[in-house]
Amino acid sequence: LVAPRFGAGLAKRHSGRALLTLGLLITLAGDLLLCLFAWLDATYAVTVIGMLLAGIGAGLLNSETAKAMQTAVPTQRAGMASGIGATVRFVGLLVAVAGLGAALSRTISHQFMAMSEHLGLGHRAATAVAHKVAAGQFGAALASVSESLRPGLHAAASAAFARGFAAVSLSAAVVAGIAAACAFLLVRHSDTAPIAEDSAPSSME
Repeated sequence: LVAPRFGAGLAKRHSGRALLTLGLLITLAGDLLLCLFAWLDATYAVTVIGMLLAGIGAGLLNSETAKAMQTAVPTQRAGMASGIGATVRFVGLLVAVAGLGAALSRTISHQFMAMSEHLGLGHRAATAVAHKVAAGQFGAALASVSESLRPGLHAAASAAFARGFAAVSLSAAVVAGIAAACAFLLVRHSDTAPIAEDSAPSSME
């Protein structure tokens, strides 16, 4: 909510390429911190730091992506560029949520099965419980096992979730890094350079 306001001020002095690269690098840093905090099983209060950084990066990107695209196409193609940009953005969001969600579920299931079998749970039972754990159904998952195994399995489920979230955050960081490199190398400074106020067309013209 706050980052776009700062982004508007930065856009008067820096090109769209610079702001896109900066936003993606900040997002990269936030994702790496989330990965580290999840792997170290940090508290929620500490994890908020990574969330704030990732949110700041996303805020800068949201305010600059459409603008950078509009300035890179002829005026008569502005409507087409806007439609393509909106379509790509929403498709990207859907694919990212589905892909990262699938990776999270798979990692949680794999990690939990390995730890639960080590605790003495059979392979078939571990598979059934792992699906419930990956879906966040801790209560239902633990209710189906013997009471003596529940404390260990609860700890295993928490650890599996943390490692799964760390893996997903690392994947997001890799994507952000690649996108930052693409923005810096492929977006031209001349196409997205800030427009001086004295050179902007007057509303009276």
